Amino acid sequence: MAFEAGQVITRRYLRGQWCTWVQPMRVISDDEMGLLLWQPAGSDFATLVDADGNTPHEVTPRPDARSETDRPRLA
Repeated sequence: MAFEAGQVITRRYLRGQWCTWVQPMRVISDDEMGLLLWQPAGSDFATLVDADGNTPHEVTPRPDARSETDRPRLA
C-alpha cells in the first residue's frame, strides 16, 4: 500500500488484541527507502486507559473482562 506525501494517516500500536495508542501522522514520503512520517511536537494522541486512568504500562489489559466497565478504552 502506497501513501501520498501530505496524506494524514493513523499510526496504531498493537499489544496482543489491544490497540494501546493511536496518533495522527503526516506522510512525508513513501518510497523504496521506506515510509517517513511526521508528527508536530505537542500533538495529541490517544492512549489506552482503564477506569482508574492506568495505562498499559501500569496494568495488563484483561481479555476476559466481563463488563464494559472492566474493559480499557482509548482516551
